[in-house]
Amino acid sequence: MPAKPRAAVVGESYPESGAQRHEVAELQRAVYTLMAAQRRLNWRAKRSGGSIAPDRLRVLMVLEVEGEATHSQLVRETELTPAGISVMVDELETEALVRRRRDGADGRVWWISLTEDGRVLTARHRKAWVDTFAAAFTGTTDTDLETAVEVIDRVTEILESIAKD
Repeated sequence: MPAKPRAAVVGESYPESGAQRHEVAELQRAVYTLMAAQRRLNWRAKRSGGSIAPDRLRVLMVLEVEGEATHSQLVRETELTPAGISVMVDELETEALVRRRRDGADGRVWWISLTEDGRVLTARHRKAWVDTFAAAFTGTTDTDLETAVEVIDRVTEILESIAKD
């Protein structure tokens, strides 16, 4: 495991801000490290032709499960912005990974679905993602994983509340 960076982060104990529990400061450091790793993963995926960014994989996996979805459904299911989904669907369509069809009853609505190439790519990357996580957490108890999910959910709530301010 790489050494933990010791750069100051928001919430670390500073004399002027009062004492903070060491474990909470370490959690904050881990959250910042996770967010930085996510940015690096997205950047590397954009640079390389053989990798796929997690946000793109999420869109493709929603389409894999649903069969087809509207733009609004993709926004809701992936928690990405409407503009981000629009750009991504345009790119995926250019790459022949998805197709669009106009709704027969409401011409303003477009349905998005995977092409055969999109299904193959999605299945391959989903398997790699699942296998990577399964291998990384072999030996971790269900209780520990459930606790991790609870902590991540709580951190997400904190970030969402800060974003609303």
